[in-house]
Amino acid sequence: MKKILFAVVFIMLSSGVFGLNVETEAVNNVVIPQFNQPAKFNFIFSNITLPGKYNVYSLSNLKMLPSNEFYLSTKPEKQNLEVFFYPTDQLDIEGFYTFVYYVNGEEKYEDKITLKIVNLQDAIEISSEENDFDSGKINFYIKNKENIDLNGLKAKFSSIFFDDVEREFDLPANGIADFEVDVDKERIKTINAGSYIVKADFDVQRGDSVVEGKIYLGKKEGIKKEESSSGFFINTKTITSINVGNVEQVVRVEVKKDIFTRLFTSFNYEPNVVKRDGFTVSYLWIEDLKPSEVYSIKVKTNYLFPFLVIIVAGLIIIGFKHYTESKIIVNKTVSPVKTKKGFALKVRINVKARKGVANVSIIDKIPSIVKVYNKFGSIKPSAYDVKNRRLEWDLGTLNAGEERIFDYIIYSKLGVVGKFSLPPANAIFEFNGQVHETESNEVFFLSEQIEREED
Repeated sequence: MKKILFAVVFIMLSSGVFGLNVETEAVNNVVIPQFNQPAKFNFIFSNITLPGKYNVYSLSNLKMLPSNEFYLSTKPEKQNLEVFFYPTDQLDIEGFYTFVYYVNGEEKYEDKITLKIVNLQDAIEISSEENDFDSGKINFYIKNKENIDLNGLKAKFSSIFFDDVEREFDLPANGIADFEVDVDKERIKTINAGSYIVKADFDVQRGDSVVEGKIYLGKKEGIKKEESSSGFFINTKTITSINVGNVEQVVRVEVKKDIFTRLFTSFNYEPNVVKRDGFTVSYLWIEDLKPSEVYSIKVKTNYLFPFLVIIVAGLIIIGFKHYTESKIIVNKTVSPVKTKKGFALKVRINVKARKGVANVSIIDKIPSIVKVYNKFGSIKPSAYDVKNRRLEWDLGTLNAGEERIFDYIIYSKLGVVGKFSLPPANAIFEFNGQVHETESNEVFFLSEQIEREED
């Protein structure tokens, strides 16, 4: 009978009915090898029959703490112990990791625990909502996808929007940390809408440290147009288009000119389309503009040339009108005459009547530095006023188309230097009972011409 009772007690003890029992509750069962932050379990000891010193340990690639001994007594019935599992350099595994742990003391116990080993790149997500193009700030967040508190993190962030922004932060289990970074508005203007990579370089104890995510930049469309004009006779009109959004856009610039001014207009870029409608010519430019890109069309119209054409044409018309309306045309010319000393000039006056005129008198003034040679051509002057230094010819009546030519010589014993000018000759006559007056052209002579003739 005693043998049977002993056997029953032995079986019960060996089966654990009366022996030490350990339950494990996971506070967090995740280990990220790059961070020296442990998985945490609550060990609940019960059915302690033999009080004394105990310790827990494992032969896995994890460091299990506490490593020192602790005391278990028979009361209270349940006793708790927080146990931490730290990654080691030998831990080279991802996914679920099951290993055996041991309780050693007056009684012995062993069981298995499963942890989740997660790489840093899989444990963290970096992303953002759509960022406003005009805000001058970029917002993004880091999400902890695992059930483990990550405290005292240090990271350096970089992207197309900003360079090397450092932050220190805590990331609670399954929590989110938000970040806001001031950015250069001029820099962001050159970036198209869309998603861009952001890199986070973490300060870690071991392994890889870089995690990549996405930052999203919202879409904005906008074309700003500016016009300016400069110059009067040579007018330059500048039409500038600026893409103030962050998406590529098509710009259309249209300029209209009339069929006259288009002849004197030039452009810095050849138009894509030229269309004529009646007296109007339309020029069209079409260009794709990237964000912040500038496109300027310069339209230069040279009004000076048509203005000069108009002036010349006007003068021609006035001259022609004056010519057609002139009753008498008086033309005066000079030519050098050979002389031993000083100089001499032959003055010729040509008078032509375009219409019938009466009482025609031609008066020519003599410069003070010269004298009149007392020999004349076929038509002698009617009078020579020495005091007032003028010659006068009375021609009487001239019929339309009738012409008179007469000449005289002036001389001086002194040489002349430079330009020698003679005043115009005047014609006084009657036409339809009214007195009219006209004059010839003014003539001049250069001393160099006299010298060449004498040579």
